[in-house]
Amino acid sequence: MNEAAKTGPGKGMVSKLDEMLPKYYDARGWDGEGRPTSATRERLGL
Repeated sequence: MNEAAKTGPGKGMVSKLDEMLPKYYDARGWDGEGRPTSATRERLGL
């Protein structure tokens, strides 16, 4: 995850997953561990 891609269209680019994952979790209504928050579970009727 810290090395630049060696081939393909992303050649030379480094993954920014560590930056993107918290934003994705927040957008989905999940906590920092990737689990649905209590508000999300309630909204979904779970």
